[in-house]
Amino acid sequence: MPANNIQTRRFGPSPAPAASGQAVLVTHALAAGAVAAWFGLVAREALWLAGVAAVAALLAGVVGSLAVHQGRKRAVAIAAVAWAVVALVGGHVLVTRQSDFWQGFHLDAEVGWYPIANADGFSFEGGEGRYAATTDRFGHRNRLPYPADGRLPVLVQGDSNIFGFNLAGDDTFCRRWMARGGRDCFNAGVPGFGPHQYALQDRILARQGLRADRRLVVFNLANDFSLAALATPYLLPRPYHYLDGGEPRETGPVAHPFRRQVYGHHFIAPLAEYDHGLRTVTLGRDWANVPSAIESCPLAAYLLEKVGARLVAAYVHAFGRDAEIRGKIFNPYNPAWQIQAVEHWPAPYRAFLPHFDALIGRVAAGEMGPTTMVLMPMKEQVVPAARRLLTAGMNAATVDIGALNRVVTAAARKHGVTVIDPTPAFMRHPDPDSLYQRDGHLSAAGMDLLVGETLTALAAR
Repeated sequence: MPANNIQTRRFGPSPAPAASGQAVLVTHALAAGAVAAWFGLVAREALWLAGVAAVAALLAGVVGSLAVHQGRKRAVAIAAVAWAVVALVGGHVLVTRQSDFWQGFHLDAEVGWYPIANADGFSFEGGEGRYAATTDRFGHRNRLPYPADGRLPVLVQGDSNIFGFNLAGDDTFCRRWMARGGRDCFNAGVPGFGPHQYALQDRILARQGLRADRRLVVFNLANDFSLAALATPYLLPRPYHYLDGGEPRETGPVAHPFRRQVYGHHFIAPLAEYDHGLRTVTLGRDWANVPSAIESCPLAAYLLEKVGARLVAAYVHAFGRDAEIRGKIFNPYNPAWQIQAVEHWPAPYRAFLPHFDALIGRVAAGEMGPTTMVLMPMKEQVVPAARRLLTAGMNAATVDIGALNRVVTAAARKHGVTVIDPTPAFMRHPDPDSLYQRDGHLSAAGMDLLVGETLTALAAR
């Protein structure tokens, strides 16, 4: 047969350069969309962006496979590697620029955490969003100049309510105090603080050369007692006081191997046997067995904290719902048992009572000056609708709205501390709901009432 009559036959699909090129371009476009959604997820933590990123990445994989089938394997491989690098490098940069825990705070070995100093209108992070606040050289929300001799007419300590969560500067405790004719008031409130830190902070302020003619400690009945039973409130460690064989002890400065809120929920050492009841309060956020070296890779730590925690939560919700419900009986955040008679409190909190008594003794022994404790009632004590929601399903015979008030008052008076309890005035208010923000923090009206009742009580003494 003549050579020019020999025919060759190709096997497999014929290349389609135009179609394969378009498939590569679509792959790039979808990968870019997936990476953009990923960046948005890291920056804003909007869960819907996770779905967008997943769908875009899946479609990129499908179209990329089509391009490979059309003979563009190398181009698809380059696209996959390039976009993966962009996603990893960009994600790393975004994560390292984010706050590792509450925005506007830094970790502190002596008290656990503290607001940043010299902030001017900074957007601080709270449980229900962000709010602007200005701090002084100590990190306090205070604009008064400190006296040259360090003598403060009034110093007030407290938690986020005293710092002024979601309140304008003029509506914070000290500003309302002075507007009502009170002496110069210096605000040392720090979000998340409780009685352990009030004692420690007092020592720090005294070391800085400050003293007070009157020291006010505002005790938040919503969680200052319950969280004091924990070594890691808000998933962060801080030093604490406890009794050991009847003798008062204090843990030393704390280490923070992870610069984020991932330390789980754990009771103070004498109550460690009850830790099992806290395991499911915040799922997937206990890094007790995670190597601390992971903190050197911010992106890996971020994924473990955000994605890992959600996967753990999803698994428990799906396959361990009963255990999850049982495991939350020791929940320390605005728990229902706090408005029950003491004998109905969960075992670890009843066992905490002698440690609490000793702790209040440490608060009372402060170096700043004579101490007055002001009780700030929780929303569930004051607002009937909130109380009904909290006590739903509870035996009405066990409800005792003032049980915790009496416990705190007895401990404070035992150690020579004057106690002011404005709870009755809050409950008599014609519009009790107006005294609180949605999440239970005091509103401007609530803060004004707290200040007014405190001034009136002090004037009567």
